[in-house]
Amino acid sequence: MIDLSNTTFIIPIKIDSKDRLRNYNIIIEYLTKEFDTNIMVCESDQVSHEELLKVSDNIKYFFVKNDTHIFHRTHILNYMTKMCETDIVCNYDTDVLFPIKQYTDALELIKKGNTIVFPYGGKFLNAHEEFFPLLKSKKFKDIDESKLELAHPQSLGGAFFFDKEKYGSIGWENENFVSWGFEDNERINRLVKLGHTWSRTEGPLYHLNHSRTLNSAPNHPFYAQNMNEFNKINSLSKHDLEEYVKTWSWTKN
Repeated sequence: MIDLSNTTFIIPIKIDSKDRLRNYNIIIEYLTKEFDTNIMVCESDQVSHEELLKVSDNIKYFFVKNDTHIFHRTHILNYMTKMCETDIVCNYDTDVLFPIKQYTDALELIKKGNTIVFPYGGKFLNAHEEFFPLLKSKKFKDIDESKLELAHPQSLGGAFFFDKEKYGSIGWENENFVSWGFEDNERINRLVKLGHTWSRTEGPLYHLNHSRTLNSAPNHPFYAQNMNEFNKINSLSKHDLEEYVKTWSWTKN
């Protein structure tokens, strides 16, 4: 096993489909088999499914009761980040995998001073279930990428490693973003505007296909609010953005 004991993987989840739970089990098996690391999972839902999610002794499980159908992902991520005891944290989706070297390369780039590092070069490849056995067994070279859907050529989502202290200094996740939409781009725009650096490793992201529900598409009631927040961040000067971040309640406790 590779020593990633200086890192905590934080995984927010709402079991909104059978696909989501299936993919979660795949990524947990992968992470726990390959790495000596820390894993924190936070479920946000009406009732807890701890018996389905705490599938390894390595997992620290938390539950945040949520009686709505809206998944406040940015809030859940900040909730876990504050509890992390490691200097390096990985914001990790329930549906993504990477070749092993991409994880370790990302950590090296964090150690070199970057605030955020994506463990892939930008190519976001969507893999259907027929490719899952190859992904689970790390036979990435046997996958014909031409048969995968290129969901995004320069994605900013899926997973990223970050320096907890540095990222905290610019506000962590912006909780004004609710559910899905614009938060990935805002994160990097804010980081750059506030004078921090980010980087990527080489290689693709492999996304485990799943059905699209309310929190994976723009048809939710907070989409317009998210777009307005994104435009606001982009319009602010560095000084005004610094002052705005200081007003964020989640940075004060």
